[in-house]
Amino acid sequence: MARFGRKEEGEIQIGKPAPAWMLTYSDLMTQILIFFVMMFALASALNELQLQALKKRMERYVKREKLQDDITLKIDRRGLVISFKGRIMFREKSVVLEERAKKILRDICAFVISYPNPIRIEGHTDWYPDIDMSEEEAWELSTKRANNVSSFLIDKIAFPSYRITSSGFGWQKPILDEKIRKKILKTREEMVRNLKKLYIDELRRLILIKINQELEKKKDSLLVKYAKLPKKEKIARVRLELEEEKRELERKYDKIIASFSKRDELKSHKKSWINVLKEYKVYPDIVDLMGVKETYWKADFRRKLQKLIIEMGNLTIDARARNRRVDIIVERISAALGKEEIL
Repeated sequence: MARFGRKEEGEIQIGKPAPAWMLTYSDLMTQILIFFVMMFALASALNELQLQALKKRMERYVKREKLQDDITLKIDRRGLVISFKGRIMFREKSVVLEERAKKILRDICAFVISYPNPIRIEGHTDWYPDIDMSEEEAWELSTKRANNVSSFLIDKIAFPSYRITSSGFGWQKPILDEKIRKKILKTREEMVRNLKKLYIDELRRLILIKINQELEKKKDSLLVKYAKLPKKEKIARVRLELEEEKRELERKYDKIIASFSKRDELKSHKKSWINVLKEYKVYPDIVDLMGVKETYWKADFRRKLQKLIIEMGNLTIDARARNRRVDIIVERISAALGKEEIL
């Protein structure tokens, strides 16, 4: 082995050896990396504790002002979500902030403004089974509500504008209580089963069509093969071979379909069924066609499911009042934002 840059006999050295200080430098870089990783992890933990502390302070405020029926607080993956329900923020089909809502917004900002977290305003729309409002109008109404809350915070309270974003969701995100949620999940399971049955039935139908097409081709070749036989014997021979071939193909594809239908991926509309089907020896053109059908059917499935969520989330007068709201979200601080604040 070469020592101190000297090359012993029989060794080949390519390039110059690294200087001695490089080892110390690499150790230093590793320690700095570990330090920043630990700092970001600690910042994330502190952020969570700060959100919990902010939530407790605001819960005391809500209780003191007797706003339990109008405001709910929860922490989820987005951050601290402050939901305004009923008519406390807006009246039906209105984008004008209520006077009481303005006072509450001032009080809430007093809690939030000292935190560096971004704030997101989400607007939502009234919904009734017989409402005379298009989806575009619903989006516009919810967006104006979110923008009006944002404008009030910026113009009247001097909340930093760079920390605020706003968006509207129409009537697409109703609040669901646990009872309604369970009903929707149960209905969704039934919808998935129906979608799976539709998919399997269509797959079986296309395979049978393909089998019959192959048998027709084979029939032509068998007629040529037995052309010299008497007519009755020729027809009997051809029919016998075709029936035997059909039974064999049907048994083969029945096993494939049975195995395919038992796959766990087919229990969820979120999984790719066509990728599972590709694992089986099925006609390539059928696989391509089933991929197109899956895309279309699942898009229709999601549309129906969203409609179900909207309708079941607004069944009662209380639910409809509860869903006329604006959400103010104190977002979690991301690692990127945390780094920016540090630098």
